Amino acid sequence: MKKLFLLTLILTSFQSANAQSLIDTARDFSHYSTHGELLELYPVLTQEKVVVLDFFTTSCGPCTTYAPDIQQIHEAYGSNQGDVIVWGLDWGNDNWGVRNFDSINGITYPTVSGMEGGANVTNLVYQIQSRPTVLIILPNTLI
Repeated sequence: MKKLFLLTLILTSFQSANAQSLIDTARDFSHYSTHGELLELYPVLTQEKVVVLDFFTTSCGPCTTYAPDIQQIHEAYGSNQGDVIVWGLDWGNDNWGVRNFDSINGITYPTVSGMEGGANVTNLVYQIQSRPTVLIILPNTLI
């Protein structure tokens, strides 16, 4: 119950920003994280897992504010070992900048840099309107 409440609380705080993405169906992507881990969306969804995507920038004040909350979701749901997977997708920075952001903010979930990791393209494909944006993708839908 605590986990569900935590996720609901975080999501409610993001809903005040209205439509953060203009798409309503998840688009597949494949990226390497700043630590070399391959992140592929559709294969994870076919395992009936929920994917939480944190679209952020390293220079965004609100992104820094919400980073510990996203980290808390990651930990509460098994640190990507359970049915909820958390990934961060940067806009505009390189691997070093994203690893630095992660280090400062205590982020341990996989993150992809915008420039070197290719997350800039995914930000565009998902038509992200502002950052931070958090999308929850269920196996058959996008919230």
